[in-house]
Order: sequence, then structure tokens, then C-alpha cells
Amino acid sequence: MHPLLEVTIFLFAILIFFYLPGKFLLVKLKLSLDSPEDLFLPFVVGVMLFTLISYIFSWLKLEIIILPLFLIVSFLAFKSKKWIPRSINKRHRIPLFIVLILAIIFSLSMLTSGVYDNTIKYGRDDLWHLALINELKANFPPDNPGFAGVSLRGYHFFYNFILAKVSNIFFISPLSLYFHFFPLFIALLWGLGVYSLMYVWSKRVAITLWAVFLTQFGGSFAFILKLRGHENLSLDSAFGIQQPSTALINPPFAISIVIIIAVLFAFYQYFVTKEKSWLIPIVLCIGLVSMFKVYAGIILLGSLLLLAPLQLLKKNFMFLIACFFIGILFATTYGILRDPSSVLIFAPFWAPHSVLIDNMPWYGYAEKMYTYTKLSVIKGIIETELYSWYVFFFGNLGTRLIGLLFLSLFLLKKYKKPSLFALTVLIMTSISILIPLFFIQSGKVFEIIQMAWYFLFFISLFAAFGLRAFFDLRFNKIIKIVFFVVIILLTLPSAYEPYKSYFNAIHSRGSSLSDPYFQAMQFLKSEGHYNKTVIEIPDKKVNDKEKSILGWYSGSSPAIVAFGNKRSYLSNEYIDFTGVDVKPKIDFIRKIILLNNLPLNKSREYANLQKEVKQGLKDNKISFIYSPYPLLSFEKMDSIHKHFPLLLILLLALILRFWQLGEIPSGIHMDEADTGYSAYSILKTGLSQYGSFNLLALEESSGGTHPPLYIYLIIPLIKVFGLNIFVERIPSAIFGVLMVPILFLIVNKLFRSKGVAAVAALLIAVNPWAIHISRQGLLESIALFFVCLGTLLFLYASEKNRYLYILSAISFGLSLFSYDAPKVFLPPFILLLVFYKKDDLIKIKKYFMYFLIIFGMSFLLILKVLYFDGQMGDYNSVSIFDKTGIERTVNRERNETKAPLWLSSIFHNKATVALGRFETSYSSIFSLNWFFLNGQGNLQQSVAKHGQFHLFELPFFFLGCFIIFTKNKKIGFFLLTWILLGAIPGGITTGNYPYRSVLLLPVPIIFSSIGIVWLWNYIKKFKIPISFTARLSLVVTCIIFVISYLFTYFFDYPVYASESWAKQQNDALKYAFLNEGKYEKIFIDGRWESMFAFNFKIDPVLFQKAYLNQEEYRGAKIMRIGKFYFGNFIALDKIKDPKEYFSDKSLIITSGTKLKDILPLKEFKDPGGIRVIFNAFSVE
Repeated sequence: MHPLLEVTIFLFAILIFFYLPGKFLLVKLKLSLDSPEDLFLPFVVGVMLFTLISYIFSWLKLEIIILPLFLIVSFLAFKSKKWIPRSINKRHRIPLFIVLILAIIFSLSMLTSGVYDNTIKYGRDDLWHLALINELKANFPPDNPGFAGVSLRGYHFFYNFILAKVSNIFFISPLSLYFHFFPLFIALLWGLGVYSLMYVWSKRVAITLWAVFLTQFGGSFAFILKLRGHENLSLDSAFGIQQPSTALINPPFAISIVIIIAVLFAFYQYFVTKEKSWLIPIVLCIGLVSMFKVYAGIILLGSLLLLAPLQLLKKNFMFLIACFFIGILFATTYGILRDPSSVLIFAPFWAPHSVLIDNMPWYGYAEKMYTYTKLSVIKGIIETELYSWYVFFFGNLGTRLIGLLFLSLFLLKKYKKPSLFALTVLIMTSISILIPLFFIQSGKVFEIIQMAWYFLFFISLFAAFGLRAFFDLRFNKIIKIVFFVVIILLTLPSAYEPYKSYFNAIHSRGSSLSDPYFQAMQFLKSEGHYNKTVIEIPDKKVNDKEKSILGWYSGSSPAIVAFGNKRSYLSNEYIDFTGVDVKPKIDFIRKIILLNNLPLNKSREYANLQKEVKQGLKDNKISFIYSPYPLLSFEKMDSIHKHFPLLLILLLALILRFWQLGEIPSGIHMDEADTGYSAYSILKTGLSQYGSFNLLALEESSGGTHPPLYIYLIIPLIKVFGLNIFVERIPSAIFGVLMVPILFLIVNKLFRSKGVAAVAALLIAVNPWAIHISRQGLLESIALFFVCLGTLLFLYASEKNRYLYILSAISFGLSLFSYDAPKVFLPPFILLLVFYKKDDLIKIKKYFMYFLIIFGMSFLLILKVLYFDGQMGDYNSVSIFDKTGIERTVNRERNETKAPLWLSSIFHNKATVALGRFETSYSSIFSLNWFFLNGQGNLQQSVAKHGQFHLFELPFFFLGCFIIFTKNKKIGFFLLTWILLGAIPGGITTGNYPYRSVLLLPVPIIFSSIGIVWLWNYIKKFKIPISFTARLSLVVTCIIFVISYLFTYFFDYPVYASESWAKQQNDALKYAFLNEGKYEKIFIDGRWESMFAFNFKIDPVLFQKAYLNQEEYRGAKIMRIGKFYFGNFIALDKIKDPKEYFSDKSLIITSGTKLKDILPLKEFKDPGGIRVIFNAFSVE
């Protein structure tokens, strides 16, 4: 999907999913909001509403209701006319602009990551979050994406859940949502929320800006250690607590901060206004926050428990009711999905100790404590402990200490007691630091330090008051500016290192998406649905020992789930899930490695291990094995089974192309007769039936020339099987069948999806256009085959298979001698292929030069045929650019206008006429009528009232176009250009015959295949009854359309299209041939000599003599073969008695429109028996 389109859709999504529903609820609750909080709070409340409703419907498997429901709510909000935010007061405009700038800078930690052009940049934790988003897109409740078959427990996944739902509903890439859209959205809400909260609390703009700055960019004093020579320490987390400049790298933490801000805002309004309606946003936020970030849940629920007794003393029972509903939400979300084995472990002051031990080893904390403890030096123990606290708090708080110091002095001076709201914030602050100071957790024991990140956030709010108090002191303005600059400079060093890496990332290349690894991931992504499990095999450095595999597992990542969109059998997710046992999975991978290391043989040990591995793959529902090297032991396993569907499709294509091939189409068309008899003549005499031979262009009955390849292909068949229509149609049928595997391989190469490739193969097997051209002894089928074969070879050619470029050039060259369309189509199409594969061609210029030389020589031979063998005259006869016709049209248009000649010459000239003709002819090819409804109307080239493609493909065609251009613009551009180029041969010729545009045939089939597979996989997400019914309906619908067409083609079409296939002409000739002994002369009114010679195997020598020695008969030039006279007898429509024109004992075969006053000897009527097409008259 184009980035601008994604941005537009995302803005629409947050409007109807978040803002309007949140605004609607707040308006219904009659909660008064001023600017700018009336923009912040509706978004947050909307996020919580969307999460809760999506959560409920996901359990009920009714996700399809989510979008309609929110559209209705958004419509109601829009209809109320109260959804527009208040205009921003002038005093807030500049500060809010500063907040906007800070938010954008704050979001650079994520905006500099993700996909840009053909590269991707990501961090370690990003893979886990992307993997979880893909899991939640496919399943709810989720399984553990890195441990196939294990339910996910004990992780707060609501942030990933929101992204998954938005991605599913609006088809926005999870990469765009995760790396770009949501980080910026959260950064803006963070800044706007802090600004809104601090303004209602302090009523001072300066305090709000200090709060926004400190909560997003507050820093530690780690730079002091750097200045003292300790270069290896991180400026961001040297004192144990990570500073907020990198907060967005942990999305659950970032969004939980936004929720906490909303809770604090609602608490403030509730305490001040006593409006009970404010309890509803509090219930929503606190009840759900634990599933966004469990540490935030501990802080908010802990503070709620401490506030509840106070509210009970005030007899505020509504507050207790709110606590009850919070408990219900907590129990039905986190309570259901928690991990019972996760517990807190008492470990007092572990965090300050870790700072001194790990980051400040020169202090010798461990040695001092050991010595003081052994010697019972209490004073030394206390001093060392106090020093650890001093380093921990002083170092982490940084310049916030200045604000806290002046806030303390201000409160002492004013003797001002903290308000209930300030007390609430203080309780949250205390919880956020005391728990991580005294406890660690099971699993990743030290992850609990993340709770202290909230401590820095709360402290920053208080520090903002202190900094404002400091700058309110009366001293020189210049000194204030100096202090301001100093504080900023002392704060920012912690952000220096991460932001340096962000800006470096902008200029760094990142990982290329064209690397083999990401190509493998793209293949996995396109190969079926998410729930197919992939097992990853370690590289060859890992042996079959458990310890070696465990070491590999520790360093692995959930990249297969994140980028390949498939569930992983086993991958490290950087989180210790205490209930997950990896040893059985490690053991199974060990067996696969062991099997692959054994020599291929028939020993009992090998057979038993292979059987065990095969059963393990089946039991664990493994669909793919990802290995960095070939697994020889798997190469022959179930090889027939893998190709069985394609073999069935090939069998179907074979039946549809060979069944009754000699009888359907009924009759023999003049072009078929001309081609077949020319091959027969060359076989017998070495010359065409017209007594000439040109290797590159054979003469045809119309006087023009004929591409020779089809003729050369049927010569050996005629030699073996004789001359008949079945034999002549065999090459078309064979190449039509071969188009099935060719298209399968092309699609599989483009999309790395055997599912899409199989559907494309099936569609071309039953495609009306493909069936038509495969059952006629004409040229189009082999032209399409050689063009597609050349394309396939070109796409598969690489540094390892460079010789394929030579074979590709040969195939393209052969297509030039098979039909006329490739001569127009191939030059621009080859340029398209070069553009598509330009990166690969640079590596093997030499073999590409061979390709150009071979194809160039072939094309020069074609130019020789065109300009020196007279074939250009054939093109001029069918071209829309014929000089005479254009000049006539120009003169007519100029005569039909009032404009003066000079003005008329501008608008009516050869160029405008030629362009107009091309536009009309070219655009008619792309009409829905032509493609899907009624076809072109020529019964020789399509079934009546049926398009060139099945009608059921129409919605899938457009769906496939949309999907391709949203997921892979490069392939989309390639296919779109292919279809546009394929229509050019039909667009520049008269008559608008479908066969001339046959080279575009594969592309609509590819688009439809993508759409069908996407819908098939999408339906699978629903409950089994719904999914089964929908899939069955889809299959049955498609089968009905195909069977309807096949019935029409094989049973109705041979009858009503018989005239288009010259059946009556053939019947008339047969009648004349069988009654030859009764007459001295037989006159055939028409140049049917090739049809006659083909049907009755006339000696080519006799035919050549007759052609070269044509006679005149009463003003008509005729060709005489024995008793048979072939010519256009021009006077037949004027005479009343045949005796005036023909001699006695003659048989005349002529059109049903001539000699109407004479009783015919025999009539050859149309299929309905109404209209006489040909008559036979006898002259006695």
C-alpha cells in the first residue's frame, strides 16, 4: 500500500475507532472539557473503549461486528455536532507548538526504524512485538508465537492487540503501525496529556512545558562518570533506571504512561468537581491498564486500594462501586490471562547494589560489604548502604533534583499541605519506587526495574513545579537565562547516545529486503495462512548435542513470526515464560540435525530415525522447515504428494483440451485449412501449396505471408498420423496444457506462494480464452507459451543459473516466428523485464549480453521478413493507422466543422485521428464486457454471452489488484505494465479480435488468484461453521460458473457457432466431392480451394499447378483442380437462370443470398434451420 494511502487510512481509523467514540461517551456523561484536554482525553477513552469492545467480540468470535459498530457510534457522534474540539486559546498555541516539536523528536526512536524503500531497521524487542501482532491478527486468545501449541499467559499484550485489530480491519501493514504511526500517535498523546494535566493542576504554562520536557527528555548524572574517564558506561542507564528518551522503544510502557495521565486527569477533575461521571473513565482505564503494562496496573491498583479507605471514611460509596467494576474488568482480562507461576521475590535494595557491583566495580561494594559483615563493622555497613542509595537516587534523578529541592523549599516556606490529588500522585510515586527496591520477579528477575521508570515520570511532574518556583525568584533575567541553559545542558546528555544512534540510523543502510533471508521470509509470508508452523534449523556450526542447540536457541529470535507471518515451533522471545518447557522441542530439533548428519542409506537406524522425525513433524503440525543449508534427508520425502495437486490440474487441462478435439469446434476454418495443407504440401513437395518456400515466412491464401513455426511443428505429426483436423490441432492443445505448469512456476517465482500458484494454474486450466486458443489449429497458443516460457526463464535466471538467459532469448526468438503479436509486444516487454531484474543483471552482464545478441539477431530476421519479404503489407491491411483511411477521416472531419482551416488543422489532423483510433480500439479491450461479460462477439474466438474470463473472477480480479499494490508495488507495477503492453497488438489493429491481445491473458488470472487466496485465508479466521460454510459457498459458486461454461462450450457452442467455423462450407464441399461422378464440372462460388484440398488430401503437386496456372471464366479469375472450379463468380447475383452462365451437367455451390428464384438441389442451412447459408444448384 502506498505510504500516503496508509497515512490517510490510519487517520481515518483513529478518528472512527478512538476519537469519535471517546468524544461520544464523554458528551453523554456530560463531562465538561476545555482545550486542549478535549482533544487528549477523547482519544484515550476511545482507545480503552475500542480495546474493551474488541476484546469482548474476539472472545465471541464476532470480530466482523467491530467495524460496523464503531461506524454507527462515530456516525452518532458526528450527528450530534459536538465532536469538533474547542478552538485552542491563544495562550496555548505557541506552547502546544513546542509540545508538538518535542513529541516528534521524542518519537524518532521509532520513526528512524522500520521499512524504508528496500531496507529495514529494527531492534531486538521489535521482533517480539511484531511476532505478537501477527499472532493476534490470526488468533484469539493467542498462543505463544514462538512456542507453537503453547497458550500465551502472563504477558500484557493489549497494545499489540490494538495494532492487530487495526491492521486486520484496515489492511495497514503491522510494520507501518508499529514503527511509524502508533509511536508518533502515542508521543503526541503523551505530550498533549502531560500539558493538559499540568495546566489544570498548576494553571501555569511554564510548569506544563517543564513537565513535558522532563517526562520525555529528563536525564541522569551519568555524564559525570563519563567525564571522570569511565567510557564504557551508558549515559542512558548507568545508574540502573533507563531514562525516558527511549521510552517509545517499549511500546506497552509508553501507552501505559498515556493511560496513567488520563487517570490522573480524571482523578483531578473528580476530586475538584465531585462529578461522579468521572469515575467511568477511571474504571475503564484502571480496569484494563494491567493488560497494557502490568507494572502500571500495580501502581494504579495499589494507589486505588490506599485511597479506598479514605473515600469510605467520607462515605463516598460510589468510589467503592467504581472499585468493584475495576475489579471485574481486571479479573476478566488480566485475571484470565495471567501466569499463576509468576510471583514477586523479596530482595531488598537489589537495584542500588547492582549499580555499584555492575557499573561501578572500582568502588568495591561486594568486597566492602563482605569485609564489614565478617568483621561486624555496623558503621561501615550503614555507610556503604547509604552510599548505594545516594548513588542510585542522585544519579538517576539528575536535574530533577533541582526542581525537587526548590519545590521542598517552596512548600516549607508556604507551609502548604498537599492536596488530595497531590497525595494521590505521591502514593503512585512511592509504589513505583518501593516495589522495585524491595522485590524481584520470577522469570526475568530484574525486569521489575521497569516499574522505576514510572517513578521518574511522577518525579518529573513534581520537579516541574520546583523549576518554575526557582525561576519565579527575583534575580537578573540574564542569570535566569544562564541557569535555564545550564539545566537544559545538564539534562540532555542522557538523550545524546540514543539520539546519536537514531540520526546515524537515518544514514545507515539497514538490512536489505532483497537479502536471501528476507526473500525467504517473503516466501513464508505468501505461503498460506499464519497458523502454519515453521521449524527453524540451526546453522552447521551447531552440532546435535543438547547444550549446543540450547546455546543456539538463546541467541535466536522470533523473526520468522515477525517477518514470515508464520507461527514458530521454537524461537527465543527475550521473555522467560516460566510455564514453558523448551526441552522436548530442543530434543526434536536435535533428532532432525542427527538425521541430516547420517549418511543416506537403508539401515535400520536411519529408517527408524526418519520415521520418528516424520511422525514428529506430523504431530507438531509442522508445515515448513527453515534451514540455512540443504536437508538432504528431506528432499525425497513425500515428493509425489507435494506435486499431486498440480498433477490433477494438469490432467484436468489435458482432458479439457483433447476431448473431442477433432469435432469441437465443429468444422474447419479457412485459416486452419491453410495452415494444415501448407504443412502437408511442404512434407510432400518441399514447397508450400502456392509453389514457393521461404524459411521465415510462408505464403498464405490471402496473398500475404504466414509465421512458419506452427507449420513446422505439425509436419512430423502429419507424417506419422496423416492429415486431419485433430492432428493439426494437437500442437495448440499440447502448448495449452503446458501453460499450466509454466504459469504455476511464474506465479511461484513472483510471490513465493505455491497456494497462489496452484490457484493460477487451476484458473488457466479452465479459462475460456485459454481453452479456445488451445483447441484450434491456429498460432496464438504457441505464441503465448513461448512468451511465457521466455519470461519464466528470465525470472529464474541468476548468477548460479546464468545459462537460463540464453534459453530465455531462444524462447522469445521462437515466439517471433509463431505469431504477429510478439513482434509488437516483446521489445517493450523485455525492457520491463530488465527494469524488474536490474539488480541481478548487474552481476552477470556477460550472459545478459548473450541474451541481447540472440534476441537481437532474431528480431533482425523478423525485420528482414517485414521489410524485404512483403509482410509489412499484411500489417498495413489490418492496421488502424492505414494512410488512406486516416486521410479520408481527416478530410471528412474538416468538412464537418465551421472552424477556419488553420484552426481545424490543429484539431483535425493525422495525429489526432490516429490517436483517437488507437484510444478507441485500445480502451475497448479493457472493458468489463470484453473481459467478463459478453466477450468480443466473434464466435470463432469466444462463446456467446461469455467474457474471455469467468464472471466469478471479476471481484477477485479487483481484490487481487488492490492486495498486490498494497503489499508489493514492484510486482504490481510489473504485472500492470505487462497487461498494458499485451493489449497493444489488439489496440493497433482493426476488428478488435481477442486473439491479438492474447499475451495479456496470464495477468488477470494472476490478479484473480491473489484475490481468491486472500479471501480463502481471511474466511478461515472465523468460527469453523462460518468458515466452512463460506468456503464451501465459494467453491460451489466457482464450480457452477465453470461447469456452466464447459456445458455451453462442449454441447451448445458446436451447434450455434458452426457457421463461424465454416461447417456449412465443409458440408457443401463434402456433398460436391461425394457427387463428383454425376457432373462434368463443379463450380464453387468462393476461394475455398485450401479447405477443399485439406479435407480431401489433394495432391500438392496438382494444387501448385492449378494455383500457378489460374484461368478466367466469364470475367472471374478461377483456380481449377480437376472438375472443381474455385472463384468469385461476380455475376451470380444478377442472372436468373444458371444455364446462362454455366455449361450443362454442372453443379454450383453458392451463397444462400444468390439465385433466389431458382429451386436449389440442396440447402445448407444455419443451425436453427431458418437461414440458408449455401445452396447447391444443378444445371442439366
